[in-house]
Amino acid sequence: MALTIQEDTTEQISLKDFIAYCDATIKSNEMDTLLACSKHLKMLSNNKTFLVAYLKTEIENNIESFQRNNLSNAQTLLLHLNAHYFLRVLLWHDTKTERGKKDWREVGVDDIILGHHDHDTSFMTVGYMGSGYETDIWEYDCHKTAGYIGEKVEMKFLEKTSLQNGKIMVYRAGRDIHTQYPPQEFSLTINLVLKSNHKFNYAAPMFDVQKREISQISINNYMINSLRYLMNIASLLKAEKLINILEQLSTVHPSHLIRLASLKLLVKMQPNNHKRIEQALKKDISFAVKHFAQSCLDVDA
Repeated sequence: MALTIQEDTTEQISLKDFIAYCDATIKSNEMDTLLACSKHLKMLSNNKTFLVAYLKTEIENNIESFQRNNLSNAQTLLLHLNAHYFLRVLLWHDTKTERGKKDWREVGVDDIILGHHDHDTSFMTVGYMGSGYETDIWEYDCHKTAGYIGEKVEMKFLEKTSLQNGKIMVYRAGRDIHTQYPPQEFSLTINLVLKSNHKFNYAAPMFDVQKREISQISINNYMINSLRYLMNIASLLKAEKLINILEQLSTVHPSHLIRLASLKLLVKMQPNNHKRIEQALKKDISFAVKHFAQSCLDVDA
């Protein structure tokens, strides 16, 4: 089974007091500090008035800055954010009815059936209202994968379950693969998300569980995506003056994602630079970078 926490308390807690407890308890990268908040998360889910009160206050007093720090989609409501964690509410419409589908189209979401995916951060979630989404959960070890599309992955099916009202589940970054199916009725969940210092270097893969392989790579870090876009623009403009910068990025940048993107552009701009490819194969610690370098040499062999 996936990690499910049984909390039977009927006590309630205010949003303000819950945030104060989490602020004093949670430390980034420390899973135990997240789990220490399970009882209080259940207490917050027992409070069926806090969300309406929060929305009323925000709309009346902070409408100009409402959700300014929310970088997610319209399905997500950000309640609190600090250096160690963030707290959010997710909305799950029923898409089995025409009314539910219409609701999603109106907020710009065509389909809430999410493919099998991993997360780049660990989080604890509780059902707040409604029957909750259904989910298939698999387990794997990200440390045993290189992280490229088509890579075969050893995975184990854990269970099919749902996140009904009051149920607490924990999703582990780099371990749990899951997908979400539409709930039977409009539902809300609360997520307590642990921040990680390793997020900069992590790409969350999508999986084909039938073939047991990586089908897509999802990179959610805005800095990494921005750098990759800039580098691609540079290559399209044939900015030869940037080759030295790409050389440096491909060797010393702390993110293997940037090193890989830089190397790919160097190969595109200098396809006969075998020395650089061989250097990456020999010295880079990333399996993904090594795999790309080896594939380049195999083509030229």
